[in-house]
Amino acid sequence: MKNDIVGYWQMVSFEAFTSIISSPRHYEASEEERYKIEETFQFVLDNTYYNFQNDTVYFADYKEHKMFDKVGRWHIKSDTLYINDLSKIQTYKFFLKKVDADSLVMNLIHKNGDISRNDMVFIRR
Repeated sequence: MKNDIVGYWQMVSFEAFTSIISSPRHYEASEEERYKIEETFQFVLDNTYYNFQNDTVYFADYKEHKMFDKVGRWHIKSDTLYINDLSKIQTYKFFLKKVDADSLVMNLIHKNGDISRNDMVFIRR
């Protein structure tokens, strides 16, 4: 699986965004609020990537209305991807749902060990 993940991956969908945009609460918001949310989600999708090389990963992180380029170390153990964010001394864990030549689907593993239900879908560039 390690060799399959090496390369550049661009996010194309995130189920959490889809759920929010299709929720009744989103439709009850003003047109301006809906536009801001949708614009933010599209910005995040357009700018979120992971570039896995050997043991190093380059990736983008969204915070306070900006994208930040980051560098980390990564490894896979069984069906779990570990990314050590070198700027925070923090480890992110993801359940690898699917990895093939063209697509990567993963889910964040929360600190308590629960796996997010929201798929993050990437395509190889």
